[in-house]
Amino acid sequence: MILRARPSRLPRKETIPVAASQCINMRLSGSSCRHCSDACPHDAISIDGHVTIDHSRCSQCMLCAAACPTTVFGVDESRLRLTLARLLDLDMPVIGCDRATGSAADERVPCLGILARPVMASMSELFRDHTLVLNISRCASCANAITIDALRDILNSSPQLRRNILLQADASAPELAPRGLSRRDLFASLARSRKPTSSAASALLSEAPQLPLPPGKELHY
Repeated sequence: MILRARPSRLPRKETIPVAASQCINMRLSGSSCRHCSDACPHDAISIDGHVTIDHSRCSQCMLCAAACPTTVFGVDESRLRLTLARLLDLDMPVIGCDRATGSAADERVPCLGILARPVMASMSELFRDHTLVLNISRCASCANAITIDALRDILNSSPQLRRNILLQADASAPELAPRGLSRRDLFASLARSRKPTSSAASALLSEAPQLPLPPGKELHY
């Protein structure tokens, strides 16, 4: 367990809310927009005068929200931008998924599918001087595993995206290593000290905010 495991600031809901009034098809007569239904891998979205989701089919992969040119599917774009902006000061920041509890992440989103096109293009520009890591190490065993293919297809379509965004499936990869001291490292450091003094111990313990949390615990804001 590492400090990077933290809850999303974009809470995942039991069902994806639909703001049908925001749909281009309702706002513009004659619109043929079908981005959301085309992106849905489960045929869960219907557009017949207004947008509806068959929640018995929906897996909340969020590919519809990423594809939608408006805000039909309840994603607070300002909060998403703030989530990404918080990563700008980090070296090789990591984005993870809410479902992958305990996996490495500096910030989390309800599902990595929400970062698909065109969001990924915006991320590439935002992180043009960084490498942004998407932690997909738990995705293969998830009901939304199909999002991996969607993300890879987008990256493969653009050399620019491949330069700035890395999909990391190996949980032991250096990109997913802890940022702070582990408990084992803390006590090993204390043991190696020839004359452990209270000041030395205090200095190490001052790193406590970066220590891993007990199993089952998460940081809350």
